[in-house]
Amino acid sequence: MDWLKDFLFRTDTQFILRIRKVIFFTIIILLFSCNKRQKISPHEQFRGLWKLYIIEYQDSSGVWQEHAWNKGGNSYILYDGLGHMAVQITPERYKDIKVNFPKSNIDSLSIEELKADLRTYAANYVYTANCVILDEEEIIEHHRLSHTYPYDWGVIAQRRFEFKADTLILLPVEPQNPIRLKWIKQH
Repeated sequence: MDWLKDFLFRTDTQFILRIRKVIFFTIIILLFSCNKRQKISPHEQFRGLWKLYIIEYQDSSGVWQEHAWNKGGNSYILYDGLGHMAVQITPERYKDIKVNFPKSNIDSLSIEELKADLRTYAANYVYTANCVILDEEEIIEHHRLSHTYPYDWGVIAQRRFEFKADTLILLPVEPQNPIRLKWIKQH
């Protein structure tokens, strides 16, 4: 046991410096090896409930501005992580709007009441879809199964995507639709 005592209590300066270097590099290696992140599948990144934070449009000078349509709205998008999604985008106070139909018979409503109801329902944007993620292009495709507007049933909508911490940013691929939607992950 004397050899262990001699080794542990050695006072040789160069030996102590070598030991310190070994300990330092061992700690650095351990820190970096413990910090490796596992690659998360794209479907896993999307999975969950997201609340719409803002819709922005790009003006003619290329500056992003808040879009008035959904300002103050209560909108959500849900991805199940298995290739399915659903979205509902509504304007501010949508849930508080009083509609006549279906509470009243549609034939008994005046033209003005019908127009008011139509404006309300047209402001509600809803669809469900199967999803395909094109990971290399950072695009998600929504293969729409149903939609508020009948002419959008079966349409494939492509969205560029980006994740920043707890925010999902979606941008329509088509150039005639220069908007971006920012969604915050709900826990």
